[in-house]
Amino acid sequence: MKASREWLEEFSNIDVTTLELADKLTMTGSKVETVEQRGNDIKNVVVGKILEIKKHPDADKLVVTKVDVANEILQIVTGANNIKVGDIVPIAKDGASLPNGVKIKTGKLRGIESCGMMCSVGELNLNLSDYPEQIEHGIMILDKKLEKDLGKDIVEVLNLKEDVIDFEITPNRPDCLSIEGLGREVAITLNKEFKNPRKNIDELKIENKEEIEGLKVSIEAPDLCYRYIARVVKDVKIEESPDWMKRRLKACGVRSINNIVDITNYVMLEMGQPMHAFDINSIEGKHITVRRARKQEKITTLDEVERTLDEDNLVIADDKKAVAIAGVMGGLNSEIEETTKTVVFESAVFNGGSVRKTAKKVALRTESSSRFEKGLSPENALRAINRAVELVELIKAGKAIDGKIDVYPTKQKINKIKIDENKINSLLGINLSKEEMIEILEKLQIKVENDIAIAPYFRMDLEYLADIAEEIVRIYRI
Repeated sequence: MKASREWLEEFSNIDVTTLELADKLTMTGSKVETVEQRGNDIKNVVVGKILEIKKHPDADKLVVTKVDVANEILQIVTGANNIKVGDIVPIAKDGASLPNGVKIKTGKLRGIESCGMMCSVGELNLNLSDYPEQIEHGIMILDKKLEKDLGKDIVEVLNLKEDVIDFEITPNRPDCLSIEGLGREVAITLNKEFKNPRKNIDELKIENKEEIEGLKVSIEAPDLCYRYIARVVKDVKIEESPDWMKRRLKACGVRSINNIVDITNYVMLEMGQPMHAFDINSIEGKHITVRRARKQEKITTLDEVERTLDEDNLVIADDKKAVAIAGVMGGLNSEIEETTKTVVFESAVFNGGSVRKTAKKVALRTESSSRFEKGLSPENALRAINRAVELVELIKAGKAIDGKIDVYPTKQKINKIKIDENKINSLLGINLSKEEMIEILEKLQIKVENDIAIAPYFRMDLEYLADIAEEIVRIYRI
């Protein structure tokens, strides 16, 4: 699970360096695999404007340019053929450093002095999928509006500086497969308050009181689908997501698709709840049914591969066909397209073992399936879908409808464990008072009433006294 420091700071104040944070989190049980400090390896690269382009007198494939970098005019020789006068481009000045250890010095190309270099996307270690308007072999052409930023550091102008921590999440901690869950760990590790910006998301109010298009939801396999919530968004405008959303998705290794699909991925990363979005017009009879697949039932998934299912697999279906493999991937027959105007958001919780078997059978393991496999809380589903429609309103992707359909046949069991301080001290080889133990547990949002520890909804792994002891020992010395 990758998390950017900037996103984690939304949940907790961080007053240490990213490397120090990584060390501290590892000591409290959140094992850090790597820390990537993006942008730190780009130095003395600025925004420039091409003022002049002339043919090199002694080389047919080279040109000599004059570039304005605000405080001086630089002469740069290049072989690029995708530039023109007036273009705004990244300029690596004399003494600049680029990724992979590249250093730029003033020199001569075929007898003509070149005081720097124009940079391509690749030379800045950027991904073409994030800059689809660029070309692979050519200079990166920046937006004209950046002319106001001539001479400024390209890292700041393009928001390239970002610290990303990659965690190895153990199977018993699916709550940490989310920025919110990791934010809790950051807060307790640094002894800070957990900000909880989504504290009241369950009570989200949407002004639009329209009907939700006569949509119906049925669960025929409550042993495999514990909860299914649907909400509708009308007047959808399929377009690019805002830069801040794309940047956060990218930091976590997720490619931006469009605003609606990006919202589902954003919520999954932020809150740990996988989501899906259907075009309502693709749902025959406007009736969603969660059922076991029929023998040899076929579905073509979003990756355009036809897959064959059987009665052990769970599907989301309409009155005529399967439209998704539950917990794994949606069907191509219900994908969001540019013409989509009304969207159904799905937030559901499926049996982890069932999802794992299905993913293995169809040879398709996804970000969604990897989370469902570990066991998710049905109590988080409502928070997640409310967050999705909140984001719809925030980025003006459509008009969210206030109503929802919430089918919840299999309630989550709340785990309660009796605290025995003598057994805990004996097990751990320490000597803490009951009051000290309770103080630690309450920091972890584990309530204690009459010597009974009540696990929060997001900690389904806490079942036995040994689990409580483990929580105490990983925190008490920080």
